[in-house]
Amino acid sequence: MHRGPAPVGCGRRADRRLPPPGRIRLRGDPPGRGAGEENLVIGLLAVTHGGLADELVAAARRIVRDPAPMMSVSLAWDDDVKEASRRIERAIGELDEGQGVIVVTDMLGGTPANVAMAFLEPGRVEVVTGVNLPMLIKFNNLPPGVGLAEAARLIAEKGRSHITVAGEILAAEEDGR
Repeated sequence: MHRGPAPVGCGRRADRRLPPPGRIRLRGDPPGRGAGEENLVIGLLAVTHGGLADELVAAARRIVRDPAPMMSVSLAWDDDVKEASRRIERAIGELDEGQGVIVVTDMLGGTPANVAMAFLEPGRVEVVTGVNLPMLIKFNNLPPGVGLAEAARLIAEKGRSHITVAGEILAAEEDGR
């Protein structure tokens, strides 16, 4: 497998079918290895305004040694909502290997989140808003066998825990001395 930059953005296969039972690829397995085990792969799709999604996914791939399936859809400020929806739908179809897809967006109420919410489907697609890099790192280090809803909860929790005011941390450390 080459070590060049991984492609970002939506995939080229618009109508991807799920693999037949027992042939789902596991994270870290070479292509072609049949599975049937419980550690099936959840996909992650980052959808944001501007190029943020592309850069977050690129950074996570650079940090994590063997990244899980991740893609990005970066929406330009003047993108058509219907076209954005089609791009998100294609990317979800490409990422869904049977365990579902977590869509992370930049902010609740923004166009990326609003469009992504249309794809919410229990057990198949979950949406988490307020994406940051620690969330993508956590996604790549989820415990084996975690389900889609729990994975989304863990990712959101990690993102919240990494939002800090550095001055408050320093003040607390100085007060504790």
